[in-house]
Amino acid sequence: IQLAPTEEAKKALDLFKYTDGAETVAGVKISQLALHLDQAEWVTEDDYRKLQNVLGRDGLLFRLAPIDDQHIVATLGGGTGRLEKIIALAKGGETPLAANAGVKKAAAMLTDKRTAEGYLALDHLLSSLKEIQTMLGEPDAIPFEVPKLDAPIAMTMSPVGEAGFQADLVIPMQAIAAAKDTAVTMQSQGRAQAAAGS
Repeated sequence: IQLAPTEEAKKALDLFKYTDGAETVAGVKISQLALHLDQAEWVTEDDYRKLQNVLGRDGLLFRLAPIDDQHIVATLGGGTGRLEKIIALAKGGETPLAANAGVKKAAAMLTDKRTAEGYLALDHLLSSLKEIQTMLGEPDAIPFEVPKLDAPIAMTMSPVGEAGFQADLVIPMQAIAAAKDTAVTMQSQGRAQAAAGS
C-alpha cells in the first residue's frame, strides 16, 4: 500500500531545508537543518518575532557537526559561537554533565553495559518553559514554583544477546515524590479558590 502525502503534509515538508557543508566552524564542516516557520501559512509575523526572541535570529536551525567517525555534535540556537565551544569540549573528550550532581546520582543506578544514555531534568525543563512563556508574554501555564530536584530521569540502551537492545527508563523516587507533592498542593489551591468563589 502506498499512501500519497496530503497537500498539507507537502507544505509542511517544504518548510524543511537541509544544507550539507553549509559552513565551517573550528575546522569542521557543518550541515544545517532549518525549519522555515516564517514561510508557514499558519505562523503570523508576530508569532515568528516571538519565536526569534526565544531562539535568536537563526530561529529553528539545527547545526550538525561530525567530529569523527563515532561522534556528531548537534546544536539548536546559540549560533556558531556556542557550537565552537561544544566542538572543543567534544574533541577534548570533556563531558561537563558528568560532573553534575544529579547526573552522577542517576548514572549510579544504570547498568555498566549501556551503549547509549540520556538524561531529562524535569525541574530544568519546567523552569525553562516558564522563562519562555515570560519572554513570549504568554500567561503562566505552570502555576507553581518549580522545586530544585537534582534528580533527572535517565534513559539507557544496552545490548541483549547478539542482535538485540534493551531500553530502560529510570525515574528517581525524589522526582516521583516531588510530582506527588506538587499535585497535592495544586489540588489544595484549587479547592481554596473554588471555596472562595462560592
